[in-house]
Amino acid sequence: MADGALLLGALAAAPLHAQRCDPGPGSNEARMLAMAALPLTFTGGRAPDPPADGRIALVLESALAPSVDPSVAIPSTCQPGKGPENATPLGVVARPRLAVQFGRGWTLEASWLPPVTRVAGVRTDLWGVALARTVVGPRGRGSLTLRGHWLFGSARAPITCPDASLTAPGPCAGGQRSDDRWSPNTLGVDLVAAGAGRLRPHLGVGVARLRPSLQVDRVTAGGQRDSTLVVASLTRAALFGGVEVPVGGVRVGAEAYWVPADAATLRTTVTVPLVRGGPAARRRRR
Repeated sequence: MADGALLLGALAAAPLHAQRCDPGPGSNEARMLAMAALPLTFTGGRAPDPPADGRIALVLESALAPSVDPSVAIPSTCQPGKGPENATPLGVVARPRLAVQFGRGWTLEASWLPPVTRVAGVRTDLWGVALARTVVGPRGRGSLTLRGHWLFGSARAPITCPDASLTAPGPCAGGQRSDDRWSPNTLGVDLVAAGAGRLRPHLGVGVARLRPSLQVDRVTAGGQRDSTLVVASLTRAALFGGVEVPVGGVRVGAEAYWVPADAATLRTTVTVPLVRGGPAARRRRR
């Protein structure tokens, strides 16, 4: 009898879904994953710096998370009929980045959002790296930058079953708040044209290859665990532009970033010089 009870308990706790779902690029799941990655895509977010060997700067960046239409937040492929997902648990995302300039116009940037604490139920462990080459135009009139970037890592958040869904009709009712793991996996390249002078405007185009995934981690009212893995494969083009101005000893910038297939976001940056370096052109003349 005891053995039978243990067996029934084990069956009740067995995974409800332990499978993989690969939604197509036109599915709601793919669009949600792409929009979640949009504000964190590791683009420049500001006008590229003129070449200066040895310059090091700290950049503080924030971006607005795009709102997701409720009709898009409802899964269409992996679990059709389920209620809306918590597609944007954070309205604003912020991160620091470090930019180091080398000779011949090369710049290396890196960023890390460590898993220190949870904000609105979200805990991040996200990395961004980028390598760029800037070429100054004739007579110093503007510049052209080619920049490759990579966003990777993961974030934990209640996406499939947030608190509000636990008391609403649907598969999350009576269960536990989910602790899903989202991974953006974005690799892209941008081409940016920037002006010169105190007021530095910039315009750019980019293309990125996205391989975002969502590892579902939720427990139903019956004690069953859903561990479905959702993986999308997408290509996205982007248009962006903005301006950067000096304010005291720092530079403040704003950029509109638009992905026609998904949505747009607004980024703001504050660039704090740590090591000013020297103009590359002056060094080459010596």
